[in-house]
Amino acid sequence: MSLNFHTALFLVNTKARGLLIAYEWCDRDGKDVNGKPVKTDLFKTLDQSIKVGDLVLGETQSRHKLCVYKVVEADVEVDLERDFYIPWVIGKVTSNLPELKANEEEMLSAIRRKDKEKKRAELADTMLKDYGEVVRGLAIASGGPALPAANNVPVPPETPQD
Repeated sequence: MSLNFHTALFLVNTKARGLLIAYEWCDRDGKDVNGKPVKTDLFKTLDQSIKVGDLVLGETQSRHKLCVYKVVEADVEVDLERDFYIPWVIGKVTSNLPELKANEEEMLSAIRRKDKEKKRAELADTMLKDYGEVVRGLAIASGGPALPAANNVPVPPETPQD
């Protein structure tokens, strides 16, 4: 048996780990949207914190020589006679994307709410200015205006109840 340079790390460093990782989207169990297993590749790492389901940065031959993958299986047994290159996983990808998206949605909800309030107030101002005299004496309007008038438009006085 000759020395296999591609697996030598696993012989000289007990912390070396084999990881099966997927490039395509998959769930935590390594299945695609139809429940079929996705293609996986063997990578190596020294990072002990990486676990199944983690997104990791690994070597690739495209663009910037790095790509994001998903760990499908950790601590796999490596065939020490394997004679082709085993790429490196550099580390976990940490992301605050869910937090950023939640914060953005909170902001957009507040904007939508305020926009709705603004439109209602503008409509109420127009109604009170244009039709205040008409609706003031109607029984349905006797509870007072639903919204305070904006822009200093006078609010018709409440009709006294008998």
